Amino acid sequence: MPHQKRQALIDKYGLNQTTDETLNNLISSIAQLFDVPVAMTAIAQKGNFVFQSRYGLDIATSPLEDALCVLVLNEEKQVVIPDLLEDKRYTESHFAEKRPGLRFYAGTPLVIEDVVIGSVCLIDTKPRQLTEQQCTTLHQLSSFISDHIALKRAHYQLQNEHSLLDHSPAVMLCWRYENGLVLQSVTRNVKEVLGLDYDYITTHQQSFESFLTQASQEEFHFMIQSHLSGVETTETHLELYQASKKV
Repeated sequence: MPHQKRQALIDKYGLNQTTDETLNNLISSIAQLFDVPVAMTAIAQKGNFVFQSRYGLDIATSPLEDALCVLVLNEEKQVVIPDLLEDKRYTESHFAEKRPGLRFYAGTPLVIEDVVIGSVCLIDTKPRQLTEQQCTTLHQLSSFISDHIALKRAHYQLQNEHSLLDHSPAVMLCWRYENGLVLQSVTRNVKEVLGLDYDYITTHQQSFESFLTQASQEEFHFMIQSHLSGVETTETHLELYQASKKV
């Protein structure tokens, strides 16, 4: 069922909260860009729209049937109504009774993983037109919001993965090649596992060789030379050296 898939995505992306301050700032800018008194993101879940980010609106939720955003949800395409009083979708529905005084509506689908989960909406109390370029801009802004939602989830997942790594018995180190391998990042458990100070090694440029015993440095240089001469894959075992102990 479409609503079940939509709800599964909303749960997956953590969209059950009622506010998102980053999106609130963006929606405020969108309202100013289009010069409208009301703008919002409306996410459909469990029979309601949750206005996770909003400008000029003093309610956080609304039943699906009481919000014009349901037109976008049902039609799964951008909906622009220059004058609501001249559109039967408004005048012959209960919207006119539930939301009197509205004259303009524009909404474009908010899409996650090819599923419309809601809309990005503009509302005005006077009739108005949107140019073709403005319609395109509204669609692009909706895509930007979708990307923000996806990146926010990816960041949350990455934080969880880092938390797991930080408490694991193995250290993960990432290097970049810059006239040699230079440390780029390391998990925080490096102190517990290798006895290395996390703050020091992440603020002082560390070469890969500085972590190796003398014998392993020679093996490492041989491996690099092999790679530069065309060998694609090389396997070796290297010893890390720290203070008076080998790891």
